Amino acid sequence: MKVDPIKFEVLRNGFLEATEEMALALRRSAYSTNIKTRCDFSCSLFDRDLRPIAQSFSQPNHLGSMVGTVRQAVLEYGPGNLGPGDQLVVNYPYPSGAHLNDIVVIAPFHYRGEVHGYFGNLAHHVDVGGGAPASVGAFREIYQEGVIIPPVKMVKAGEIVDDVFRLILCQIRSKRETAGDFRAQIAANNTGVRRLTALFERYGAGDGELLHGRTHRIHRPAHGGRAREAAEGRVCRRRLCGQ
Repeated sequence: MKVDPIKFEVLRNGFLEATEEMALALRRSAYSTNIKTRCDFSCSLFDRDLRPIAQSFSQPNHLGSMVGTVRQAVLEYGPGNLGPGDQLVVNYPYPSGAHLNDIVVIAPFHYRGEVHGYFGNLAHHVDVGGGAPASVGAFREIYQEGVIIPPVKMVKAGEIVDDVFRLILCQIRSKRETAGDFRAQIAANNTGVRRLTALFERYGAGDGELLHGRTHRIHRPAHGGRAREAAEGRVCRRRLCGQ
């Protein structure tokens, strides 16, 4: 099934702009300097197969960690256990290699009763407990770094799960900033869901789903070629020589 190239670009940029609006909502709503000033966060969209589709222009290195975290978190929790308005929170470090301060909030995107994708955003939090302020120190084991959060539901049907929220905050020094940053992350995912819903309402879910696969078919050979060039050192030579 073919996709009109003009519609393809419209939809592709619509997906990208959804993540950019997520980033604006997160930065403007957050409490901590890490997010508002340093912009130590990223927002991404994944398809229903948990493949990355778009990422905001923020921290490129987060995409590598988010791919592993979002995929494992959703599969471990169970896609069928996530309904409209639900959101997971996780900072379990092993799938991503990130430190505990990088906390990810994940929201499924439902359209007309079906899951069509997932929104996720990662933010560096001021403190996650542990043996030193800011959770940074000469620690010998991960348990000294702070609270470890497996995939748990922090938002259910659009409402914060108070028991989970209070349990996490009790482990953390910067309760006001952390609570505000969590709410900003939730709001960012809600922004993405609204924008993608509007896009699907305008162009239909069929073209949106088709775009996911087409995007990966186009990007895979391009990325593979760049990776081979980087391994051979040709990318650097081209940039230096202006080729």
